[in-house]
Amino acid sequence: MLTYSAIAIRDAKSTEAEELYLLALSETHVQPDIPEKALCQLGLMCLAPDNPHPDRDKAIAYLRRLLVQFPSDDQASKSSRIRIRRSTRTELEGPVCGA
Repeated sequence: MLTYSAIAIRDAKSTEAEELYLLALSETHVQPDIPEKALCQLGLMCLAPDNPHPDRDKAIAYLRRLLVQFPSDDQASKSSRIRIRRSTRTELEGPVCGA
């Protein structure tokens, strides 16, 4: 998923990637770990410095949803290391979302 997200951002197709990840959240027949990974990737894509259309508010919403829906899972634990400051800077601490 990480590679797909990076390619989508590079090719200015993050909107299409977002739609695909949102589809994974709504489907009931996906592997159990896919929804949490999709939420994490959605948050990271929205924060990516090379994303031509970053959206901090949307990123915060996705990462909060990850923490609420998967509070004891590894992805949620890793995403909680992301500190999003209200200033213009985003700081990542350690590995996040299986990266």
